[in-house]
Amino acid sequence: MSPIINIFSYLVEIIFMRNILTMTSQFDSSVRRCFANIVLRAIACAIFLAPGMAFGQFGPTKVVTAKVLRQPMQLTVTLVGTVGPKTRSLIGTEVAGLVDAMPARQGNLIVKGDLLCKLGQDMLGAELESAQAKLQTLESQLLELQNGTRVEDMARLQGNLDATIARADRWSFELDRIKRLQGVDFANQREYQDALSEHLSAVGAQQAAQADYDKAVAGPRAEVLAQATHELAQQKAIVKRAQLDFEKTRILAPFDGFVVARHAEVGNWLQVGGAVVELADTSSVLVRVDVPESVIPFAKIDATVAIRIDALKKRYDGRIRHVIPQADEAARTFPVEVQIANPDYELKSGMFAMVTLPAGAEEMTTVVPKDALIESDGTIYVAMIVDAEKGKMAIPVPVTLGSDQGNLIAITSNNLPPDAIVAVYGNERLTYPQPVFPVDSAESEDTAKAKESPNRSASIQETDKSDARSQRSNQ
Repeated sequence: MSPIINIFSYLVEIIFMRNILTMTSQFDSSVRRCFANIVLRAIACAIFLAPGMAFGQFGPTKVVTAKVLRQPMQLTVTLVGTVGPKTRSLIGTEVAGLVDAMPARQGNLIVKGDLLCKLGQDMLGAELESAQAKLQTLESQLLELQNGTRVEDMARLQGNLDATIARADRWSFELDRIKRLQGVDFANQREYQDALSEHLSAVGAQQAAQADYDKAVAGPRAEVLAQATHELAQQKAIVKRAQLDFEKTRILAPFDGFVVARHAEVGNWLQVGGAVVELADTSSVLVRVDVPESVIPFAKIDATVAIRIDALKKRYDGRIRHVIPQADEAARTFPVEVQIANPDYELKSGMFAMVTLPAGAEEMTTVVPKDALIESDGTIYVAMIVDAEKGKMAIPVPVTLGSDQGNLIAITSNNLPPDAIVAVYGNERLTYPQPVFPVDSAESEDTAKAKESPNRSASIQETDKSDARSQRSNQ
């Protein structure tokens, strides 16, 4: 009897025994043993027929293959790191005040210049107006000094000077007359003294009027102008400070980022320097990893390293940006920061990361093309092609990864034999164990697509291929 007929006969017996068991509430051990024996024989036949049926009914899947190589590559070490933002800042206020509005919320993506918090402006607004008014007064005073004495004042001073000159002349004449009369005994000593006093007073008044007139003509002294200029400049600085304080009641974002913490609410009084929000820029991230002192000599600035984020099941390329030359004395490790571009913000601060860093000189290493890598449920493996009873069979081999070089990546798990064959195209659609028909890697992509399983249309094949390549590039 053929194996297929055996399977159908066993299935009929299983169904018959199940019906008997459902109709009988109790059954003895012999019935149970009989039922188990029939089930085991059916399973054994199915296992025996599975490979043959796969080859016979569906045929092998065509895959492009490549050889596992051995070549010199630098030694690497994989260390645990933590994702952090490129910039993280606790934003504070530069002026004291009452919180009037607080539009920034935790989790908001903020653009540079966006309003984070607004303080009350009444007091600072009044101070600004007062400073501006005083500034206008000082400006007017300086302008008055620079313009000199008014024409009307000059005319008044000139008239006063002329009057004092006339008075001095009159008393000078009178004094001379008295002197002549005194010589012929027609004037006494008292008249002479009175005339002399009046003459001296008139001369003094003339000198004072002349000085006032000369001062008006000369204008203000240079020192007075300088003093007024300095007072004006000082007041301008006071106005500028008041204007800045008024503007700083609107606290704006200094850079793009996410609000990760909110430290103020509407109605809170904030002192100078009081915290408002905590802002983190994750447009690119820094993965901080503690590197042993034996590895730190190989950590070079701008060197490219591989990072794996288990939470996202993705691999990234990053560059070493900072090597901090101060070790943790307890662990003897040095902090190293690796920068990764994060334009889609998929990397979050605090994520767990596995960073592969150079750890030594070059040595012979097992390498495979990056296209050979497949990821499933957090495990990376390759589809290795082995001999089967009726051709070739693909089996999954879990691997661990080392450094990469161009299109090749090192395999550090030492579970791929030398000259092994792995699938590099078509491997993303395999189920294991899977019969395959290897195609040389030199064959064109169009030929490989034409040899795909007839159960798939050409459009589906192309879509699957694009999706698989996109996933591998992200890894």
